[in-house]
Amino acid sequence: MLSDQDICSRIEAAFPPYRCVAEIWDYGQKLRFRVFSSNDEALITMAEVVVSSVRDSGALESLIADVKHRLDGRTNP
Repeated sequence: MLSDQDICSRIEAAFPPYRCVAEIWDYGQKLRFRVFSSNDEALITMAEVVVSSVRDSGALESLIADVKHRLDGRTNP
């Protein structure tokens, strides 16, 4: 089971060359993060991911893969 810090760290490191900022909020119940372009334009925003749904490494990697797929669609028309 991943800690809040592990989850945020993995997400923030998952989208190079883009910058990503992640935080746990809503009394530790939800995760939100944004992926930014090199000119600080928000490319993807995930606002209300339930933290308990990504405590498992496999579930977190699945979320990251889904967001990467969406990001590829936005940056490679």
